[in-house]
Parts: sequence; C-alpha cells; structure tokens
Amino acid sequence: MPSFLALRAIAVFAVLAILSWLDLRWRMPNTPSAASRRFVYRVVLLSGLLGGCYGVVMDQITCTISEDYFRVFKEIPGDGTAELRRSVASLGFAAGMIPGLLAGLGLAAAATIGTSSPHVTESSPRMTEGQTLKFLVIPVCAMLFLAIPIAWFQIQWDPTHQREVFQTSFGTSRTSRMLAVWGIHQAAYFGGVLGTLIAVGVVSRRRAPRH
Repeated sequence: MPSFLALRAIAVFAVLAILSWLDLRWRMPNTPSAASRRFVYRVVLLSGLLGGCYGVVMDQITCTISEDYFRVFKEIPGDGTAELRRSVASLGFAAGMIPGLLAGLGLAAAATIGTSSPHVTESSPRMTEGQTLKFLVIPVCAMLFLAIPIAWFQIQWDPTHQREVFQTSFGTSRTSRMLAVWGIHQAAYFGGVLGTLIAVGVVSRRRAPRH
C-alpha cells in the first residue's frame, strides 16, 4: 500500500507537470499571462517536490523514534527494518507531496496578487520563484514548534486512551514512543495548515500594491 501511494503521488505530479508544459507550449506562450502561469506552475511543482522530500525525512526520523507506530497505526508490513524504512519513505513522500502542492498553490496565488497593477514595477516588484518558496519555512517552523508540546500532551494525557490498549503488549517505553510519534504527526498536520495560512497571509501583504 505505501509503495502504491508513492506511485500514485508521482503519477499525479507527472500529470500536473505535463499539463503545465502543454499549457505553456501551446496557449499564448509569449504573452505576459504566460509568464505569470509559468511562475505559478514552477512554484506549485517545486513546492510539491519539497513537501514530498520533507515527508520522507520526517517519517524516517519518526521511524527511528518508533517503528511500532508505523507497524501498528499505519499498518505497514515489513520483515526487517530496511524493508520497513523503504515503505515508510514511500508513505512519507506521498503524504508530504499533496500538502506541498496545496501550499505552493496558495503561495503562488498570494505572490501574484496585484501583478496587473500599474504600480507593480515601481513599488511592488514581482517576487521570484525562489523568494516565494522561502516562505515554506513558516509551515516547517510551525510544525517543529508544535511537535514537542503535542507529543508531550499525547504521552502525559493520552486523550484517546491508546496506552491502555498497547502497554500490555509493547511495554511502557515503546508505548510512550508510539504516542510521541503520533503527537509529532498531529503537529505536522496542524502546523502545516496553520503555517501555510500564515505564509500566504505574509506573502499577500508583501505583494499588495502600494499606492
């Protein structure tokens, strides 16, 4: 299943890349609107790739903390650590790419606000792809900021009573690590959404034409 998810994510990315290329190749390729579309496509696709890579790294780190989390909560089979890590990497790429694409879409939309204004060149120049993608650091920081308190909350309070279910089979230490990883992944979801909204807001304010 994780490998299938990764292949599906790659297929989605490939389709988007091909459609973007076809649009730029055949629909008014030498107009100002084409330049704007090129900017949006690049930001969205690069953000998707970065999101996929972030998902791989995060899941490898959390797999180091608790392999049990992925075997139990994600139901990932694997006879050994190497096989498990390959499956976890596939899952992480698929899980990270889609939010990355959505974040890129939001940033690209915010970065193009007011680009048709006559004041753009003088007071609010167009942002480059690199300048726009730098704002992805905001959701990453939000994830990291929330990771420790949410993991601590899961371990200490266990609101869904998972410790009662798993402690007999896995012991106190392994169960606590499972709950910690669960908290880290919740922080990734909440922090990713919150940080993306903040990043979009910041970019929008920077891009708003100043008269």
